[in-house]
Amino acid sequence: MKIAQSRITALAGLAGILLTATSAQAAVVLSTDFENDVFGGTAASTISSMTGVVWTENGITAPTSLAASAVIKGDQSGADAVGGYFSANVNVNGSTSGSPAWTTNWTITVGSNDVTLTDIVLRSAETNSGGLIGGGTGDSDINLNIVDNFTTTSVFNNTQVRSDNTGASQALTYTAPISLVAGRTYQIQFSLWETGSTSNGHFEAFDSLTFNGTVIPEPSAAFLGIVGLGLLVARRRR
Repeated sequence: MKIAQSRITALAGLAGILLTATSAQAAVVLSTDFENDVFGGTAASTISSMTGVVWTENGITAPTSLAASAVIKGDQSGADAVGGYFSANVNVNGSTSGSPAWTTNWTITVGSNDVTLTDIVLRSAETNSGGLIGGGTGDSDINLNIVDNFTTTSVFNNTQVRSDNTGASQALTYTAPISLVAGRTYQIQFSLWETGSTSNGHFEAFDSLTFNGTVIPEPSAAFLGIVGLGLLVARRRR
């Protein structure tokens, strides 16, 4: 009986080592700086889809469509928004949480493995009506809501404040473990409104967006084999 127990303990220990060795490390699973090779240059281009925007994908497929038209701006000499930025080009002044200035609605798709998000980092900056970074003195509340399309429920909802008006984009970090199920689609909804009093020329632009997390690996064949062998030994001993 002691020999059987020691074998099971050894097998469990080896299985644990293999499982640890094959576990994934936290990394970027989806990101973009809103670079758009089609709409380059300094002029704004109104688009109705994400086609042409460059994304880095690792476990999550990037959005390809928008709920409404938006503006993709190209590189600006000396500006912080290197590679371009995303904006609805709508004045934020006078907006509230009950009546946001504008809202995005992007659909992402999880790959064949579950994904656990650790945080989402949005870099956002104030612009003026001409799209120039740092063109005013206004602050914005930016809400992120993630909705599971399968259950139609929100799996994450949080608001961050963009308060840096120095002319550079500010990193807003939305932190919480968020479990995304393999094969499902999710709505990524950003809504923004005015914080306090602002100038009449308060506009907002997204410089970059990064999803950090872990793609959950499938159990290895070796691990499953060891577990099965351990169960077989225990059954025979009984």
